[in-house]
Amino acid sequence: MNIVLYISESLYQTEPYRQLTDYLVSLLPDGAHILHRGEISVEPYSLVHFLGCPGLQMARALRWASRQQVATVFSPLGCLQPWVTHHHPTRAAKRVLLVKEAVIQADAIHAWSEAEMDTLDTLRWNSRVTLIPNAAVTQSITAEEMARRFQAFYQKVIDSNAVRLLPAHLRHLAYGLLQIGLNPNLLHQEEVCNPIREAAGQCGDADWRMLMLFAYDERITPYLHTGASRLGLAIPPFEIDAIDRYDAVAPYPESDLPSEQGDSISLLFSAIQQMVGEVRKHRAPLCHYAQLYQLLRHTDYDELQLVQRLTKQHLYKATQRLMEQMQTITGLTEGYNPLATL
Repeated sequence: MNIVLYISESLYQTEPYRQLTDYLVSLLPDGAHILHRGEISVEPYSLVHFLGCPGLQMARALRWASRQQVATVFSPLGCLQPWVTHHHPTRAAKRVLLVKEAVIQADAIHAWSEAEMDTLDTLRWNSRVTLIPNAAVTQSITAEEMARRFQAFYQKVIDSNAVRLLPAHLRHLAYGLLQIGLNPNLLHQEEVCNPIREAAGQCGDADWRMLMLFAYDERITPYLHTGASRLGLAIPPFEIDAIDRYDAVAPYPESDLPSEQGDSISLLFSAIQQMVGEVRKHRAPLCHYAQLYQLLRHTDYDELQLVQRLTKQHLYKATQRLMEQMQTITGLTEGYNPLATL
């Protein structure tokens, strides 16, 4: 786990905050890097922990990290407490806006006291709040125990965001296993199977853990196991339900695509219409792509009638974009693309 502690130079010079960061650097299993200012580099960091009241530089760095495949944690370190914000009302009002943005954007929030925990619970800007005292200012926790809790906290944040954080090479592997799981005929194509086997052979336990958390959230675990079995690959066993994670902020719909709805044209139109709506809202789980793939491959229907209905409902262009995604994710060929057969 590659951790960055982002803290301003002035705050780092203050004793309890410097001790907090130094403890983490020395006691976390893989250590941590301290960054005082500037942009976060493109190093493959697992998580960036922002500490203290954010200035403009930190706010920009947090926005950047939130857009990348980097998990983020924010510690207000008391800057939202009433005795801080009431001391300089005008300056505090501007500061609170930056703090609010940071609390909302971060994947999770660290509170270092019961009072701060109560304040964050009252504000309700982010429900993912974890209390870990600072061993530099209290005897209720040792430095070693504090570091252990932070390690578990960081892992929980990463595990809870597998869909967003999954690296591109593991996402491609997931797509490959999904495609083999959907279509056993691909086993005859070495140019398809060999890269998947090679990528799987390079995965360590941490990679498989992230990949299977991603598959669990996307509800494609059975397809991946089927694909791996067909390729002669063994996926390490993981008890996903036993892994400590936060609830999803914007969970996918739990229902499947329609599988029975009158005639075949109505069935496919309803499935595509639902998928188009989910894609527009960024709420389309991969299991729905797999289900649509199976409908298109195994349903006997008139392509012209389906296209005419999609066109009449102004869904033709959106369906074109959906079919492009289907090709990338599920390996849907032109022969089963209703728009490509005309």
